[in-house]
Amino acid sequence: MSDAKDARPAGSTARFFIVLVLLMLGTGIEAFHVIAKHRAIFIRSLDARVDVQRLNGATQDEAASLRGFALTGDPVFRHEYDAAHRAYVVALGRLESDLALPEQAVMLGEVRRYDAEHTRWERERGGAAALDRMRALAAAVDAQLRSRSQWIAGIANFAIGGWVFVVVVLTAGFGILAVSSERRRLAQEVRLRADIASRNAALERSNQSLQEFAYVASHDLQEPLRTVASFTQLLQKRYAGRLDAQADEFIGFAVDGAKRMQQLINDILQYSRVTTHGKTFERVGIENAVERAIVALQGRIAERSAAVVVLGSLPVVTGDPAQLSQLFLNLIGNAIKYNQAEQPRVEISARHDGEEWVFRVADNGIGIAPQYHEQIFRIFTRLHTREEYEGTGIGLALCRRILERHRGRIWLESSEGSGTSIFFTLPAEIL
Repeated sequence: MSDAKDARPAGSTARFFIVLVLLMLGTGIEAFHVIAKHRAIFIRSLDARVDVQRLNGATQDEAASLRGFALTGDPVFRHEYDAAHRAYVVALGRLESDLALPEQAVMLGEVRRYDAEHTRWERERGGAAALDRMRALAAAVDAQLRSRSQWIAGIANFAIGGWVFVVVVLTAGFGILAVSSERRRLAQEVRLRADIASRNAALERSNQSLQEFAYVASHDLQEPLRTVASFTQLLQKRYAGRLDAQADEFIGFAVDGAKRMQQLINDILQYSRVTTHGKTFERVGIENAVERAIVALQGRIAERSAAVVVLGSLPVVTGDPAQLSQLFLNLIGNAIKYNQAEQPRVEISARHDGEEWVFRVADNGIGIAPQYHEQIFRIFTRLHTREEYEGTGIGLALCRRILERHRGRIWLESSEGSGTSIFFTLPAEIL
């Protein structure tokens, strides 16, 4: 009888062990099934994000080529446009293929809206508003893809976590090793894909402006412009007052236009070379950078009887000395230029905030209406006519590009008629 009683518990234990093993295997199979099922969708989402960047980049290349052709009439830009359009078609096809799943119908609709805007933009021969709408649509699709990737990664992590818990409870070491291996492989793939996407995005941002302006602002364009400027100035000098008043006025227009074009080209070259011709970072005293900017603006400061005041001490940071001096030169110069006060006043200060320095350049100038606070940092953006204030509309865009290279940000606080405070950040340390 005792043998029979002993046999029953032993049999029960065996059956219980078999059930536990089957539960472990079933849980593991289900976890791997979830990972395998969503891994393909996850990878397609990441591929779609890269294709969104390529699609938007191709559109920017088309816009750059159209601008170049409009400015120079050089047929090279037509070939550049054709190449960019082919890249656009390829990127659009890949993106539509990546989003050809029922649950991605909304994003596919956004992409088709982007293509419709692109078609309208081509039909209307370009336009900044259409480009802005396309950028907004691309950003919306990218945000949805990013959210979807995070959601899928969460599902995969939850499935893996559940399997790990069951395996630990069942003391099945081989299960833990298998899950850990799969988890490491998935995490490594996620990091690799994220790193590739980040590098592609950074490369797109870095090259976008260069592609728009490199051809136009080249040596070949400057040389004939110098010839035009020289001869128009010679005409003005030699024949001023010897022709009728209308002829003097026409010559004056030509001289002024040539000078403005030279300034525009120089500003474009300076903007495009921020990342390609920047110096190696070193320790830079911001007080020295401000002093160099003040010396360069001494004539304008004296002419307007302006006061440039540093409040407190300014820190030492890591950066490009020339570019940081250019940053302050642009900000102080704008503060004096856009100022109708009898004595313009510019105040410069800095405060430490966590891992970065926050700088403030404040003035008592004409101010900026809130609706233009973001717009003025775009290249070629001007809020006033050249008769009111001279300039090319590149200064603040150059400031933002310099700060992007230094891993900083720039923004402003202002209202019309009450002065402007421009803030920007620089890391306390750049490794």
